[in-house]
This record gives sequence, C-alpha cells and structure tokens, in this order.
Amino acid sequence: MKEIKKIREEIEGLQDSLHSDGIHQFTIDWVELFIEELVEQETGESRLSDETLLGSMAYRLDTLLEIAKADTEDYLIFKRMQEIIEEGRKQ
Repeated sequence: MKEIKKIREEIEGLQDSLHSDGIHQFTIDWVELFIEELVEQETGESRLSDETLLGSMAYRLDTLLEIAKADTEDYLIFKRMQEIIEEGRKQ
C-alpha cells in the first residue's frame, strides 16, 4: 500500500483544477474532505486502519461517480481521485 502522505499529496495536486469553470462547490467540498481525512490519518487522529480509510474513500468515490454526469469536470476530478486511491491500495 502506498503511503497515506503520498496519496494526500496526489489528491492535493488536484486542487489547482478545482478553480476552473464548471467545477461545483459540491466537488470542492468532497476533495477538501478527503484531504482532511488523509491528514487525520497521517497525524494519528483517525482510529481507522489505512486500508479501512482507503476502502471507505473508494466506496464513496464509486457513489460520487454514479451521481456526477460523465461529461463534466466534476466527474473527471472524482475519476482521478478514484484512480489515486485504487493505485494507493494496490501498492
């Protein structure tokens, strides 16, 4: 499994994309929530194991991808987050 810090850094790298037109506040809030949860995991504030946290994030991203329209910037952000999380779970 990839280090939580590296996963957080990759998701933080998406923040620049959040300021383009077409990104909804809903998406910005989810990205910020995921980053916050990863920071809590890094600092030991979370009681979850890394695997449990990443599994929870993967599940929520599956749901978010069902909600988001496939041809939107929001969908692309959630899809990239899903790729980052899944890649992190495999390593």
